[in-house]
Amino acid sequence: MERYKVTVSNQLVRAGYSLNIVEKRVLLCLISRIPPKMEVKETIQSRLNIREYAKVFGQQDKHALADVKKVIGSLYEQRVFMKRDEGFKDIDCRWLSCKPELIDDGYTLSIKWSTEIIPYISKLSGRYFTSYTLGDVSKVSSFYGIRLYEYILCDIGENNKKKKHIPDITIEKLRFMLGIGENKHVSFSNLNSSVINPAIRAINRDTSMVVEAKVYKRGRKAIAIRFILGEVCWLKKVKREGITILVSIYEQES
Repeated sequence: MERYKVTVSNQLVRAGYSLNIVEKRVLLCLISRIPPKMEVKETIQSRLNIREYAKVFGQQDKHALADVKKVIGSLYEQRVFMKRDEGFKDIDCRWLSCKPELIDDGYTLSIKWSTEIIPYISKLSGRYFTSYTLGDVSKVSSFYGIRLYEYILCDIGENNKKKKHIPDITIEKLRFMLGIGENKHVSFSNLNSSVINPAIRAINRDTSMVVEAKVYKRGRKAIAIRFILGEVCWLKKVKREGITILVSIYEQES
C-alpha cells in the first residue's frame, strides 16, 4: 500500500480545510485506492483495510483500529472550501456523503464520497493534478506538514521544475489552505513558531524534500512567504542492481 499513489486535483490541494493527522491519513489511504483515470460513482463504497493502514504508518493493528474508531464521527462532519474563478460559485462541501462504518471483521472502513468531491479525486487528466505515494509522507506525523508538502509538490509540478523556489504565497492564502481560522495563531510570530516552522522541520526530517522559508514584510507586517527548495528535491530514488540510490530527476535511466 505504501506504493499506492495519492492523486488529487490541484484545486483540492489549494482548498481550505482542517483535519487531524488520523483523518488526513485515512482520506489519503482511501484516495490512493482510486485509479487516477477512473470515475468514482457516488453510490459505490470505497473501502480501507485498517491492517494495511497500520502497516503504512508503522502502527500495531489494534492501535490503528483504535485511532480510526475515534475519527469515524468527526470525519463525516469535516468540510472542504474551494475558492473558484470569478463567475463560478465557491464550493463548501463535506468530504463524505454519509457517516463511515466498520464492516466485515471490523477492520475494514467503508465510506461514500460526496458528490462535490468526486470530480477532484477521480477521472483526472491533463497536468493540473498532484500525485505522490503514501510512502512519501508515511513518516510525517503533522497535518500541517503533509499539507505544506502537498502544496509545494503541486507548485513544483505547475511551474518550471528547474527553479529553486515556488511562487510566493500570501500569509492570508496560507492560512486559508491550512484551515486556520482568524481567531487562531493571530500573530505571525505565533503562526510561524506553531505551524510553519514545525511543518518545515517535519518535511525536512521525514520526506525526501528539503525546504526553507523566506518571509516578506511590508513594514513590520509579514505579508508573504517564499518556499525555497534544496538539492534533495531534485533527486529521485532508483533501484540499480538491487540497491536503492538517489539520482537527478533529469538523468535518463539506463
